[in-house]
Amino acid sequence: MIRLQSISQRHIERVVFDQVSLHIRPGERLGLTGPNGSGKSTLLRIVMGDEEPEKGAIWINPNARVGYLAQEFSPVSLEGNALAETMSVSRHDARDQLRREELEQLLETVPPGEEQDALLHEYAELIEKHHEAVDPVGEYEAKQILFGLGFNEENIEQPLNQLSGGYQMRVALARLLVRPPQVLLLDEPTNHLDLQSVIWLRKRLKQYDGTLLLISHDRALLNELVTGILDIEHSKIVRYDGNYDAYVEQRALHREHLDAQARNEDRRRKELERFIERFRAKATKARQAQSRVRRLKRMEAEAVRVRPDSKRALQFNLPQPSRGGKEALILENLGKSYDDRTIYQGVNLTLYRGQRICIVGRNGAGKSTLLRIMAGVLPFESGSRRLGHDITMAYYSQQRMDMLNADNTLLDELRTVSRPDQGEEYLRSLLGLFLFHGDDHFKRCSVLSGGEKSRLALAKILLDPPNLLLMDEPTTHLDVSSREALEAALDPFTGTLCFITHDETFVRNLADNILETENGRLTLYPGGYDYYLDKKEELGEEAPQLTLNPPPVQPEKSNPPQREEKKDDKPQLSKEERRKMRVRFNELEREIEQAESGRDAAMIRLQDPAVYADHVKLTETQAEIERLKTEIDTLAEEWAELGEQLEL
Repeated sequence: MIRLQSISQRHIERVVFDQVSLHIRPGERLGLTGPNGSGKSTLLRIVMGDEEPEKGAIWINPNARVGYLAQEFSPVSLEGNALAETMSVSRHDARDQLRREELEQLLETVPPGEEQDALLHEYAELIEKHHEAVDPVGEYEAKQILFGLGFNEENIEQPLNQLSGGYQMRVALARLLVRPPQVLLLDEPTNHLDLQSVIWLRKRLKQYDGTLLLISHDRALLNELVTGILDIEHSKIVRYDGNYDAYVEQRALHREHLDAQARNEDRRRKELERFIERFRAKATKARQAQSRVRRLKRMEAEAVRVRPDSKRALQFNLPQPSRGGKEALILENLGKSYDDRTIYQGVNLTLYRGQRICIVGRNGAGKSTLLRIMAGVLPFESGSRRLGHDITMAYYSQQRMDMLNADNTLLDELRTVSRPDQGEEYLRSLLGLFLFHGDDHFKRCSVLSGGEKSRLALAKILLDPPNLLLMDEPTTHLDVSSREALEAALDPFTGTLCFITHDETFVRNLADNILETENGRLTLYPGGYDYYLDKKEELGEEAPQLTLNPPPVQPEKSNPPQREEKKDDKPQLSKEERRKMRVRFNELEREIEQAESGRDAAMIRLQDPAVYADHVKLTETQAEIERLKTEIDTLAEEWAELGEQLEL
């Protein structure tokens, strides 16, 4: 269906792709992953023909229609409305549209003559092909798709030029879904979609039987839809079979192999360096020394290519906040309106210490409005809002520049919230954790990308951790590894967390309460995301308006922790018992060393190309590595327990 042969591309001085070849077969469903800026969108533009590579060749089945949703797109038309646009287009080929637009620009500049006549002839053929492709669909079918993507009866017939960019993107997506082409290229299709629309889109795309190439940071979407992952790293593309979870496991094994290979290469380089140093000056060995110098240079160049990149993943720990009162935030009889439209009326809500609440609802239902009222940045007409005792709050805005001063450098921005004891060295090291290095520290906030603004805003929160954290779409502009790092940092957070996101995995991993807003009413589901989905399935549209009662509060414990009680109460060991335990403790140390040696030997065997090329040997070796890892974990757990009993 699609072939890329030895593609090379660079943007300014940065190499994006280096001799990349790729074959995508009919019906394959592939996800594109890689850090922000690695070249995912560039690859789709190259496939579309929207961007020409410096080297290499591209082939796409000429009989296949191609549909393309760009992350930054231009609306097809702003004259009609969403319903009319969706009903009128079905067998649209994105490549033809791009060529028509290109011809329209050329015809404005090319003077009359043979060249203009040829362009006019080609343009006329494309226009005729476009008219033949028009296959109007029924209103019901078009509405079904538009409603699934978050439209309602009010905005479905609203002129496109009055819709936001997010809703114009939904129209472009709807046009592709009405009569899907044989090849579908989607660049972040869930951007601007609410959680319900993401779930609907996932179900719709599961029914699609064409060839799918998908860029998404939504792990649930990738797990449900794709049968393979194309991972972009170091200007190369590595293919992994299976969904996203399978890719994570395979990538971990692959990187262990690369680590072992890198360690082996380091040892060989040191041997070469010692030989060169020893024999460079000897006439009888000069030739061999020069040969090894050339070999050493080749090895160093190769090492840069194969060594895993450990600096691209965001890693940080959120400091734990001070303990606040039982009630973190209270809204009483709250009312909010925009012009003549009432958003909320008579709302009562209390957030409690330690709760993790995700606010869900359709776009336009008032999720961000509610969170901004909670944060104290949006006024309201009636009712009251107050923070609880000893509560400190931080608000992570969807508009990142609301949190940043555009004229500040990154260092200056951190200084606005840092303590006197957090000097420049500390601030620079913190910026390094968030992937800002060297001269980046002196960039102005105004020139940062969306992902960089998100990371800097997170760094500011880390400097002064609150015990009430309100976050509006914290995963926007973050790649998958950064989202996973954010989850890992928030997981042990002991304060109150309330957030909005359309990342289903993020909700499932962090939320213990779901707060749904619909038609100005709040419904609390006192359980995780799966509990919320089960209740919605059971009750359908008649979801109960649950009272917002506080969660069960555990009484304050005045006694020492249980572990300390056991330590104080445990019986004294006899000398013979201690001797036997000491013997076993030493045996475990030896067994752990043996298992670790076996694991390392098996990992070194993976360096053998013959093993890596033999599927049976590769599977057996990987299984042995996993078995030894499990054995090491079991032995280490017993060893640690004995050490605790022996008070070592």
